[in-house]
Amino acid sequence: MRRRRPGPTAAELRAAPPPPTRPVLVTRAAALAARVERLAAASGTSLHVTAGATEALAAWRRAPLVLVGQDVAVELAERRPARRAEVHVVASAEVGQEALRAALGLGAEGVVVLPDGEAWLGELLAAQEAVPHAARTVAVAGATGGAGATTLACLLGLLAAEDAPALVVDLDPAGAGVDRVLGLETVAGIRWSALDDVVGRLSGPALRDALPGRGGLRVLAWDDAGRGTGGGRGRADRPLPHPAVLAEVLAAAAKAHATVVVDVGRREDAGGRRRARPQRPRGGRGAGHRTGTGGRGPPGRRPRRPRPGGRGAPRAGRGRGRRGGCRRSPRRRAPARASPRGRGRPSRHRWPPAIAGPRPRWSRRARPAPRARAAVVGGRGGMSAAVGAVGPLVDLVRERLAGEGGDVTPARVAAALRAQGRPVGDATVLAVHEELRREVLGAGPLDPLLLRPGVSDVLVNGPAEVYVDVGRGLELTDVRFPDEAAVRRLAQRLAAQAGRRLDDAVPHVDARLADGTRFHAVLAPVARPGTLVSLRVPPRGRFGLEDLEARGAVSGPGARLLRRVVARRLAFLVSGGTGTGKTTLLGALLGLVPHDERIVLVEDASELRPDHPHVVALEARPPNVEGAGEVTVRTLVRQALRMRPDRLVVGEVRGAEVVDLLAALNTGHEGGCGTIHANGAGDVVARIEALAQAAGLSRAAAHAQVAAALDVVLHVARGRDGRRRLAQVAVPVRRDDGLVETRVAVAFDAAGRLVEHAGVDRLARLLDRDAGEPS
Repeated sequence: MRRRRPGPTAAELRAAPPPPTRPVLVTRAAALAARVERLAAASGTSLHVTAGATEALAAWRRAPLVLVGQDVAVELAERRPARRAEVHVVASAEVGQEALRAALGLGAEGVVVLPDGEAWLGELLAAQEAVPHAARTVAVAGATGGAGATTLACLLGLLAAEDAPALVVDLDPAGAGVDRVLGLETVAGIRWSALDDVVGRLSGPALRDALPGRGGLRVLAWDDAGRGTGGGRGRADRPLPHPAVLAEVLAAAAKAHATVVVDVGRREDAGGRRRARPQRPRGGRGAGHRTGTGGRGPPGRRPRRPRPGGRGAPRAGRGRGRRGGCRRSPRRRAPARASPRGRGRPSRHRWPPAIAGPRPRWSRRARPAPRARAAVVGGRGGMSAAVGAVGPLVDLVRERLAGEGGDVTPARVAAALRAQGRPVGDATVLAVHEELRREVLGAGPLDPLLLRPGVSDVLVNGPAEVYVDVGRGLELTDVRFPDEAAVRRLAQRLAAQAGRRLDDAVPHVDARLADGTRFHAVLAPVARPGTLVSLRVPPRGRFGLEDLEARGAVSGPGARLLRRVVARRLAFLVSGGTGTGKTTLLGALLGLVPHDERIVLVEDASELRPDHPHVVALEARPPNVEGAGEVTVRTLVRQALRMRPDRLVVGEVRGAEVVDLLAALNTGHEGGCGTIHANGAGDVVARIEALAQAAGLSRAAAHAQVAAALDVVLHVARGRDGRRRLAQVAVPVRRDDGLVETRVAVAFDAAGRLVEHAGVDRLARLLDRDAGEPS
């Protein structure tokens, strides 16, 4: 027996607010709600957001669209709501099996994963714009110039406007103009030229309010600079709208008008040739002249075929091939690329396939199905096309929002853009919002560089010198700042976000941003010729040793050697120059630590993200603007020793903390590791000696600590091609004079081949010993 779905109780329904008639989003995740509301605002759609299952069930049947967040999909599916159309599950991360089963239980039509599905979801939200009924779209095409197509289109628009809002669209730039025929040429409103840079979907009401008109009739016509003169006898120099723009305009018009009349005028096919149409007979009086009246051709010329009006000739409209016109002579064909006036002159106009092709079958659905955005926006450059033209719009919105105050939200940006009286596409709204968000919260024009896959460093040497490193060395980019002052403002804003001071009194800063990016800046005149900014991007995701091996950073023999180093709990340091991949290699090796061991990280700036289930981290803190509250790495190393670490890790050894690290490795904390700056494996001991002496340790004591605590040195380098790779594995060896030096045990050439050196025997003994056995 089929079980009855446990729907909401009567008391719950009475307590619930009335169901909305707008799209509903059910989620408790603030980040997911903000992302979907951003798309809704750009699409001109109002969204009702709820976090409760009861309120969602109350709106389940009446809402035109229901979006269910992944976080509440399982809970809502357990309530077993009635099956309905237009239900989608929205997720902002990888979708698990449980969420997929919940989507099936809800009867969802699909699962949308953001941000990959933003374009499709934006189309779906834009399609929810309230439309009272399906718009009737009528295309009026003239056979020849002066056939009366424009007059007929205007008459149809006037008749339709008596009952419901109507729009007449002028797609004949060589014609007289529908606004002139209707007497609306002086009425304020936008023309075709204002829609040239539209990218994305348009709002129907916004388009209707921006067009000139009178009563219930609106017109979309050409401006005087882009229209022919002389009643259509001249050629208009203005090109036709791009097919993507035309598609968006007609789609928006259908949302806000009951009838849309398109004055096509004289048409050509996609190849520039005239469409086959009835020809005006010689001596006739227009395309509508009836030819079966006995008319003769011009005097003095012998007709090449029987006269249209002769005995036995067919009446007009019964000719073969075209309905409503006479039969064309097979000997006289319009030349290729004929002009709209049929004079054989090459044409510069290309009618969009939506108009030049077969007559469309108009749908009766009140809401059009979502279309693939790539076919409309992507072909014209997508978001990049919008970003390239948003500069003046950003200034306009910034000024308006600055006067109003408050947060920069997509809804406020969309309202400010549409308040200017010129409709813009949703892609433009999102582009303006992104530019303002970068100015307020992000890294401004550097944001796209920071988001590039594989980027490790972004360096600003001046307004016109921005470099990026994506693993192939430094490359000059095309990112530009307006001037030196813009670079300085960006540096000071990033410093303020990190809670640091950056001005003439303190002209340098070293901090970590909220997303983990290391930020360093030096102001002019200390930095010359201007402000210098350096951004170190932490690795996205967690890289394992297999990933480094696949990239060629570690060869197969090197990977096997590194696994044995970690398994034997040898203490090691990863050495190398700046940007050689020391932290990346260390993080990959920490992922090899057995999962029953506890890793304690100590870092000056958090960079390590090992793929390990039991990791705790301590991060140093600089002093505040008053000079108080500093927590050093050395202090944190001492605190970490009290946290029962199985592996003690110092992200970068560059100060007095080297003394505490060596002391910890000499007191039974095996398997400790870290990174250190050095030009080669042989320079590591000298580097440790210098740091230890600065901390008050003598030279002999420093060398004694190194000999007892450090087992292996892994040196990484960057090749001439910019590739990072494991170059050497060295071991410290005590000399007869009591000092310690590092000897290379094995090296790896550019092809990844292992080459043995003098220290290979010492390395072999370390790898063969049991864990805990003294070296």
